[in-house]
Amino acid sequence: YSLADYEAHMRSAAPWLNHIGGVGVEALPNDDRGADEMEWAMKAVHEASTAEKRYTFSARLNLLSPSAAAEVDRLVSMGIVAVRQILNFEPPWPFVTENLLRNEAWIAELKALPSKGIKIFELHCNTHQLLEAAAIVEQCPQLTFVLNHMGNRRDGVDDYRVWLTGVTAIAASKHCYVKI
Repeated sequence: YSLADYEAHMRSAAPWLNHIGGVGVEALPNDDRGADEMEWAMKAVHEASTAEKRYTFSARLNLLSPSAAAEVDRLVSMGIVAVRQILNFEPPWPFVTENLLRNEAWIAELKALPSKGIKIFELHCNTHQLLEAAAIVEQCPQLTFVLNHMGNRRDGVDDYRVWLTGVTAIAASKHCYVKI
């Protein structure tokens, strides 16, 4: 399935959609290989240099990894300006061992991303973490945030009011967008 196949599929499946490009998102489960994955993905897109659309990527980045600074340098050298780190805690996702939204070292690394060339952070957290996330978004005015999956509300599991309060707080920010 090539990029040309994908573009043809988009034209036929949704002719009403103005498809201008796409964003590839990290997929490997290992937190320490985000730049390796992006190098592979970007090579795939560069091989399709005849593409008429614009494609970019959001790489996985563990901000507290000992190799985080080197990873950021590699990503920026490849033209990557967006990163994400899954923050879901209680219940946790794989590789999430604490609520990073309460970790001062993590917050300091997040705040430093724009000075290193990273402009976008994809925010992926649980519904009950949205208010904490909103407070951190406000502490990072130079960073654009993308709230993934509309705040991850799980129907029948998460309290609608908790989700709505959190999403409303994040929506008040002028530098946060929502991805469905």
